[in-house]
Amino acid sequence: MTLCHGQNLEFENPSQVVHAAADVTTITAEFPFTNRSEKAVKISKSDPGCSCISVRISDGKFTYKPGESGVIKAEFDMSQFSGTVDKMIGIWFDDSNAELPNQVLKLQVHIPVLMTLEPKTLQWELAGDAAAKTIEITVSGPDPILIEQVNCSSAQFVPELKTIEAGKRYQLVVTPTDVAKPGIGVIRLHTNSQIPKHRVQQAFAVIRKGNPAPAP
Repeated sequence: MTLCHGQNLEFENPSQVVHAAADVTTITAEFPFTNRSEKAVKISKSDPGCSCISVRISDGKFTYKPGESGVIKAEFDMSQFSGTVDKMIGIWFDDSNAELPNQVLKLQVHIPVLMTLEPKTLQWELAGDAAAKTIEITVSGPDPILIEQVNCSSAQFVPELKTIEAGKRYQLVVTPTDVAKPGIGVIRLHTNSQIPKHRVQQAFAVIRKGNPAPAP
């Protein structure tokens, strides 16, 4: 247990690591605290910095007398996430108008990745070589996952799926039809995964001038 003092409130574990199952869509982390000071402390504001996290404070109790305890609960919507995700929750006390919080709670969530795409983004130089490029696809979960359909949001790219080992390994070969103009395409892989949030995987194709853009 790691104790941390934030403006007279003592948090038992302000930094937590949670390992989630692949099919779980929400998790709740609890941050217990106690007022160890000699005066009442009011929690005036909380900011998770992301709409995917909702924060509740001891069923609406915000002021704590000396010796009183409470719990800050953070509910994380994981439906759009996979891999390792780091989130922080800022907490302000006693009607503080400061830009920075008095206490920062940290939450790291590990969400299983069932299918990996390497690289996730293919890039071509504007007016450069229009040769095909390949994304290696590997099913990293315990169960086979079949890719049943592939489509692209832009006609500027032609995706072709090659099966190396059905349910386990694939190659996605993407060929640009025109590199004379900038473009971006979202390639969606529709699978038979039994877990809804893993059914559609996305890759990206980009044509631009200059240094490669960061992956979306």
